[in-house]
Amino acid sequence: KMLVSLVLAVVAVVGKARSHTTGGVWVIVLLVGLLLFNVFKTYKAMQESKKKYISTVTETLFRRTLDSDVGVLYYLMESMEAQELKEAILGYYFLLEHGAEGATAAQIDSACENFLKDQFDVEVDFEVDDSFAKMAAMKLMDKKDSSLQDDDPNTVWVAKPLDEALKVLDHKWDNFFQYNVD
Repeated sequence: KMLVSLVLAVVAVVGKARSHTTGGVWVIVLLVGLLLFNVFKTYKAMQESKKKYISTVTETLFRRTLDSDVGVLYYLMESMEAQELKEAILGYYFLLEHGAEGATAAQIDSACENFLKDQFDVEVDFEVDDSFAKMAAMKLMDKKDSSLQDDDPNTVWVAKPLDEALKVLDHKWDNFFQYNVD
């Protein structure tokens, strides 16, 4: 930014100095003054950005060092739970996309891995078995052919429609804590 300003100012100064012999000194002084002001303004903006960045990093590190071992474990568990939920949601989404036809675990595994590669440019071994286990536990999918075993690679699974899945999840949430109020 400063380099572009400097080049433009020099070109302008030289051009003005050649075109106006009288009064050219004042034009040159004005342009040099504007150039110095622009350089100073850019320098101050860079210093302010650097100061804000260092402050943010320092505050983050300070807060992390205050955390105890239990806090670190809590943070790790929370991150893992979020990752597990994302895994189940991704599997459900791609199973839902297959509609009433359903899909095998291998098809969903491939769809999820391709999605992650295309969207985030990362090669991931998607844990489709974990995703399916979570969806089955939450009753968000059914086997298309009940005569096949769950672990049979030819088993076709169908996601419950979204409105039905939301009702199932809402019921689970509402009944997560069972307590008696007398």
